[in-house]
Amino acid sequence: MFHSSACTQFRTLKLLELIQESETRRANFQQDWDNAMDALMFYGRETELTKLESYLEH
Repeated sequence: MFHSSACTQFRTLKLLELIQESETRRANFQQDWDNAMDALMFYGRETELTKLESYLEH
């Protein structure tokens, strides 16, 4: 199916708008970790703690 140049430009602009909106939401995302479990409760679970810490560093 042939699309006009204006239609293609509109779709491109709409896609760029959606990407920008998604990036803005991700940049403004916050969570309250006030009641988060203390990492000291991971005693004896060094493998799991190391994996969790690697997630937090990236």
